[in-house]
Amino acid sequence: MVDEPVRRGPIHLTLRMGAGIARPVPREVTDALLSAQVTMSAGERSGFQLSFDLSKRGVINTRLLPDGFFDPRTRVVLSTTIQGTPTVLMDGVLIRQEVGISNQPGQSTLTVTGEDLTVLMDLEERQGVPFPSRGPAARVSHILSRPEYARYGITPQVMPELITQMPVPTRRIDFQTGTGLARITDPDE
Repeated sequence: MVDEPVRRGPIHLTLRMGAGIARPVPREVTDALLSAQVTMSAGERSGFQLSFDLSKRGVINTRLLPDGFFDPRTRVVLSTTIQGTPTVLMDGVLIRQEVGISNQPGQSTLTVTGEDLTVLMDLEERQGVPFPSRGPAARVSHILSRPEYARYGITPQVMPELITQMPVPTRRIDFQTGTGLARITDPDE
């Protein structure tokens, strides 16, 4: 966005959540939202934290928590609309939920924490996945085209290298060891 202060007009915060595809949350969830914090980091994963009022008989406590609405790997898209222009602040997944119980009415909270979508690429290690006769761009496309990423809307858009680096299979076959993110960000690639 442009580094100008907002002079007029409302600022709207939109919260969407869901398993894979994020949809607008029920009104009870937006009404219970106490705070939203987004942390952007250059060169590192970005994160977010949302806090909700957890009333004893509220829909979050009675239906949504037991049904898994706030479970890890739930996708969260948090965006703002300022003067009619929407901006996505965070597109990520939940990784943790914490319930803070209080004896005082209206003081119990649900706090969910998440990270941007790159966390999905760092959850599962793979050993010995071969990449015969594939250059760096083809290896990255192969890693990004996994079905577990596609269900979150991640589609590979890899720019091919200017000078093709096709390994000769009789001399070298590359393998994936570790997570997909580690393989893609490996400085030796």
